[in-house]
Amino acid sequence: MRRLPRLGSSATVAALPTSSTACLRTPAASLFKCGIALTSATQPHSVPRQRHQVWANRFQTQRRCLSSAPPPPASTPEKAVDGALDVLAEAPIAAAEAQTATDLTIPRKQRTVPRPADIPDAEYVPAGSGLDLEEVGGLEGWWDNPAHWGPSKNYVGFGLQEKVMDSALLQVLARKALVEAIALKDKFESKIKNYRRVDPTPAEFRKAELIRISSKEILVAEDGSPTLAQHDVYKALKALSHRLPVAEGEVLPKPVGPAMTPEEAKELLESWDRNWKAASIENPVLRFYLVKRIQRLTGHVIPDAKLVGVKHMGGLLSVLVRPPKALKLAELITTKSLLPTLPNVKIYPRRVTPVDKEKMVGRWKLIQKELQERGLPVVGTGGYGAAVEKKWKIRIHVLTAWSLASWRVPIGDSGLLDLFLAVIPDAGLPPLLKKHTLRLLGNSAADCDENRARVVESGQLGSTLIRFLQDDFLLPFAVLVFLNMCVDCASAQRQASEAGLSRVLVDILSGERLQLCESSLGPMAQVLGLIANQDSEPKVANPATPALILELATSRTYPIDLEDFTELCTVALVYLTYEQFQQALVESRKLEVLQQAFDDSCTRFDAGDADQDVKDQLKQTFTSWLGTPASLSHLQTAACLSLGNLSRSDEASTALARADGVVDSLAAILSRAVPPPPQQQPSSTPRPPPSPQLTHAALGFLKNLAIPPANKALLGSRLLASPGPLRALWTTTTAQPQVQFAAVSLARLLLVNCTDNVRLVCSTTTPNDTNTSSLQTLTELRPHLDAEPTRIEIARAVCAVCRALHSSSDGGAAILLPADANTSRQDVPDDDAVTNFYTVHGTGIASALASLLTQTRFEAVRSEAVFVLALMSRTNTNNTNNQSQSKNPGGQIALQVLAAAGVVRALATVVVGGGGDGTDGEVEKEVDAIVLQDDDDVSAGEEEEEQQQSTPGTVTPATTLANANPATGGLVDGLGLEPQQADPKQAAGLARVDQENALVLVAEILGSFADQLPPSRMATLEKMLSKGSELVRNNRKQVHA
Repeated sequence: MRRLPRLGSSATVAALPTSSTACLRTPAASLFKCGIALTSATQPHSVPRQRHQVWANRFQTQRRCLSSAPPPPASTPEKAVDGALDVLAEAPIAAAEAQTATDLTIPRKQRTVPRPADIPDAEYVPAGSGLDLEEVGGLEGWWDNPAHWGPSKNYVGFGLQEKVMDSALLQVLARKALVEAIALKDKFESKIKNYRRVDPTPAEFRKAELIRISSKEILVAEDGSPTLAQHDVYKALKALSHRLPVAEGEVLPKPVGPAMTPEEAKELLESWDRNWKAASIENPVLRFYLVKRIQRLTGHVIPDAKLVGVKHMGGLLSVLVRPPKALKLAELITTKSLLPTLPNVKIYPRRVTPVDKEKMVGRWKLIQKELQERGLPVVGTGGYGAAVEKKWKIRIHVLTAWSLASWRVPIGDSGLLDLFLAVIPDAGLPPLLKKHTLRLLGNSAADCDENRARVVESGQLGSTLIRFLQDDFLLPFAVLVFLNMCVDCASAQRQASEAGLSRVLVDILSGERLQLCESSLGPMAQVLGLIANQDSEPKVANPATPALILELATSRTYPIDLEDFTELCTVALVYLTYEQFQQALVESRKLEVLQQAFDDSCTRFDAGDADQDVKDQLKQTFTSWLGTPASLSHLQTAACLSLGNLSRSDEASTALARADGVVDSLAAILSRAVPPPPQQQPSSTPRPPPSPQLTHAALGFLKNLAIPPANKALLGSRLLASPGPLRALWTTTTAQPQVQFAAVSLARLLLVNCTDNVRLVCSTTTPNDTNTSSLQTLTELRPHLDAEPTRIEIARAVCAVCRALHSSSDGGAAILLPADANTSRQDVPDDDAVTNFYTVHGTGIASALASLLTQTRFEAVRSEAVFVLALMSRTNTNNTNNQSQSKNPGGQIALQVLAAAGVVRALATVVVGGGGDGTDGEVEKEVDAIVLQDDDDVSAGEEEEEQQQSTPGTVTPATTLANANPATGGLVDGLGLEPQQADPKQAAGLARVDQENALVLVAEILGSFADQLPPSRMATLEKMLSKGSELVRNNRKQVHA
């Protein structure tokens, strides 16, 4: 088989061009303008030029493919054909290519196949047509390759690719275009001429040309026709212009933007008058040149629809210069930073769809996969029409009607249920029909004894429905059918048990199929629980049923919740009531599984996961355990721990505190933990003291109950009032640090924001009383303790008492005076009550508050102490008694606190570090500069002299703010500083508030007790006040800025 040459036709004369551009899109027809004379061996033959030209035109329009033309007829001279083929093979057309100058990539010379006579193979048979022959070579797709096109054939746009958008630049370029258009119109005498304007390439030349041409003066006549004052514009344009057409192969330059900034354009625009904007552009020649030049310079194409209504240059500028596009809200917020950069806030340029929300949390891929597996559309309707949607609605309506209680009896009475019961044994039913049959059976049997009786009488419950449990697709529906049938129906339970339902369900629960039906775990456990009590179960059930169920309950493979765990364990325990199952459990060595189940029931699940009914039952049980005899202390411990976990909300704690016997039982436990006094005669039957575990558990439970404000007074009346057990526990549990800490922490919780409890711990404060108050017991106990957490907790309790006293308008007198109605408030003056209180407790209070200031572990605790000291140092200005205004017992305690070692340095650290701008090293240097001459280094003689002037526990009259040093008082003028409580959750605000509270404390000390301060300490406090006031003013300026 030979390959035919690609000839255009069966003509005797042919020529192959070296370029196919003539038949495509390039002007290469000149390659075929001359004919080729073909000669034979005997006589030259000339081909007419007209014939060659006709053939060339035909060849240009034909597709180059294998010809199916037959061989030349016998009448054609063979020698002439041979001569033509020789010319095609031996005479290349390279000369023609050399004569045509082009930057196109021309295809290489075409070759022809050998003649049949030149093929030596004797078995070769030439083809009679081009059918079924392989096509070799060809020019298909040649000109689709961009590399075969030269640079001159690339498209160069007339205008700028990026439009000029600045208003000033557009007006300058429009004026330049107007000047050029006027010059061309005047030169060509209102005749449009084609010309190519070539802009200078260097930026400096373009800028100079733009300024020179656009600054030409434009004269506007009365009729609006514009003219130029100078007629040298065309000469400048002619030097940079030439006429079309452009030479073949010349690469045209791309238009470039203006070499001028918007600011320069604005200055240039302001230097011109506005008369040029009134120039008329109704002349069509002027308008043509103007619009064409504007497109070249700015890239803007003015639509004809808008150009028709434009009469003058100002109107054209209104069309050309458009206002900027308004920013969207998201772009405006992002560009101008209207919102601070917040980690949990993100700006979206469009509406956040549910798909976006699912992508944020990483669920969209899972949702997309599940929808695709079910053949559902991922987004949109998926092409389902209204008819399909209507069909779905009808199906949903019918399926919903099956589940309605009003339809259950009619389904049974109408015979529909019997029909499905008769059809369901057929093994050839489609799976979908089986599914809907099970749904009908399950819904019709729910709470309907008539339909249950029909199913039981049919006998299909044990013979047919169990088979559906072997199908993973039908298993969930079959389980629900058994559940609805067996609830409150003994006959159905008996029939299912005798059919071996438990064995089938246990095999599923203990096998690999459970992974495919985890959602049916709870219903299967409920079905087992319903049939476990049947008499036939010991005979038909698997002997390993309890062990297998307990292994599933204690397994960590499946996410079993408290309800499923309880259901499974209950089923296992029911089976273990039979002796044969107990024996099987022991023989299989599965007792460890039972122990693990018991351990999980106590530790694995949180009590908060239980239902409200379960919680109520647990509360009743545990409450009854609290009142059990002392010999059952383990039940009391369990009750305290369990109820403590249940009382983790204010509602639960309030309800438990008001439950009958809860507080009394806890108080009795704590009373038994207190050893009797040595002088007390032992009773005939002494009660055994509770274990430390029980005491600690009871205190922990009470701490949860003490958090709600509504419970504080109730608990305080039983625990803090005499003879409450809490005070005795502080001093008798020194050998048990954890119990002692819990007792002190409980007292602190009861004192916070409860004036009734504060009155209880502060009672008996007169000097003549030999008894001591509970507060005095705490302050005297604190120095003797080794556990630092307990010492800090006592100091915090003292701080809570002082805060309650000084938060009232009368300085705490209403709290300190007895609450008995028979006691008159006139017997003891208010000031005397407060003074007597600080006389007794002043030293202990000062020591406790000083320890809170000097500790560095808990910043919130130190902040609380600074706030309380600021409250105490403030003089009671609401009292109208002039004699009482000269006394400030709280300020005296604050003065004693400052006398403690390290307090001044700690206070200076609070003042200097409140700015939050300096590093730790810088703050330390500033603190050293303030306290360098502090009285921490004062000689012992000065300290003794100060102690002689003011002995501990004695209140010394202080000067009032009116007698304060005016120099120090002016430092804080205008700041408006007042004691304020800081929020520990806000670290930045905590430091600022502590700084201002410390300045209030220092200012009050300097204003009221300047005569009692050593010179060195006064200088230190003045430096501290000056530095702190400066920092506060700077911080406030930065905030307002």
